[in-house]
Amino acid sequence: MNFFDKNDIGNIKIEPTILDKLIDSVSFTLLIGYWFYDLIIFSKLPETIPSHFNLLGTPDGFHSKKYLFILPLITTTIFTMIEYK
Repeated sequence: MNFFDKNDIGNIKIEPTILDKLIDSVSFTLLIGYWFYDLIIFSKLPETIPSHFNLLGTPDGFHSKKYLFILPLITTTIFTMIEYK
């Protein structure tokens, strides 16, 4: 005996609660703030910035300051994939 129609599987709609909407709004606001912060400090940074530190706190890896945008880009991609699946 089959209780589900094969065409109906995966079509369950769950309405977001007020807390869900609040968390989404705060997350989006923080993400936009993250981008604005990176854009603001970008011009103030030297061309080469430390990217890795050893156990003593001495920098031992360096990258171009363009690498500063990799983390916000990854964060934006993940946020978009989760929010707009």
